[in-house]
Amino acid sequence: MFHALITEVSDRLGLGGDIDLHAHALDVHFEDDDPIRIDHHGDRDLISLTGFIGFYPPRMLQDRLFEHLLQAHIYGLLTDGCVFTVDSEASKILLFKAFSLDSLDAGKMIQALKDFRLTLHTWKTAYREGKIVPENAMEKPNSQFHSHYFELFNQQMS
Repeated sequence: MFHALITEVSDRLGLGGDIDLHAHALDVHFEDDDPIRIDHHGDRDLISLTGFIGFYPPRMLQDRLFEHLLQAHIYGLLTDGCVFTVDSEASKILLFKAFSLDSLDAGKMIQALKDFRLTLHTWKTAYREGKIVPENAMEKPNSQFHSHYFELFNQQMS
C-alpha cells in the first residue's frame, strides 16, 4: 500500500524516477528547500513526514530553545499538529508529523506534504531569524509567548 501511494504521489508531483518496491523511505526535494523525508513505519502502519529546522545553537541557549519549542507545540495549535524532535547524534532540530496509512490517498498525501512544507518553512525561518530563542538566554518567556507564535504562524498560513 505504501509503495502504491508514494508512486502515485511522485507521479502527480512530477518527481520522476522509479521507487524501489522495498523502499520504506523517500526524500522529496522541493525547489530552494531542504528535503522532506517520508518514512513508512510498517509495524504500526504509519507514515511520517520529517524536515530539518536547524542545528543546535550554542550550549548556553539550548535549554531556552528546547523549552520554547516544547511550549510552542502544545496541543499542536501553533505547529499544525506537527511535533519538534531532535537527532542528538547530528545535533539537528527536526519537525515531524505522523499519519495513519489507512487515512491517506494520493490527494490527501499531497495536501499533507504542502501543509507540512509550509509549517516547516515557518518554523525554520523563525529559527534562522532568531525569533525562537530570546536574545537574552536567561530571559523568562513572557505571557505573550503563545500570541507571538500564533501571530507568526497565522502570517505564514495566510
